[in-house]
Amino acid sequence: RSYYLKVFSNQATNSPDSVKIRFTVSSPQTAVISLSPNTINFSAVQGGSPPPPQILQIRNVGTGSMTWAFDAGIPSWLSVSPPGPASAPTDVQLTTLPGSLTPSTYSYYLKVFSNQATNSPDSVRVNFTITSAQTAVISLSLDTINFSASQGGNPTSPQTLLIRNAGTGSM
Repeated sequence: RSYYLKVFSNQATNSPDSVKIRFTVSSPQTAVISLSPNTINFSAVQGGSPPPPQILQIRNVGTGSMTWAFDAGIPSWLSVSPPGPASAPTDVQLTTLPGSLTPSTYSYYLKVFSNQATNSPDSVRVNFTITSAQTAVISLSLDTINFSASQGGNPTSPQTLLIRNAGTGSM
């Protein structure tokens, strides 16, 4: 709701003046799912070792408590631990299982559900690229790096981008 408060003065030339007052009431327990990073990229060489696991951070950036669960149907090439349901905050380890996958890029939107969250479900894209032997492949640990700061405030914390050759050729 919005209201206008009028201020009067017999001595002021701009009397009356007014100020808009806005009052918003929100639910005291409003959870909001936050997933980081937005995209997770894995790559491996066909018949080679699986790539190292990566962490998906599940957070509640709202208020109150939040329990979450993954959707059913996670592909066989992806393993999550813990599998949920669980309470936020949680760091989930994602591991890829190349098995007998043929060279290609496999993608899946891992959905996170919460009955308490206003933005449920939220999802993170998981990409798994299998390449043939003797192929150089750029593997980046992140697809987005976000920095946020206040003008005149402290510097932002450093962030790390890992760059590696996930293939077997030289790069």
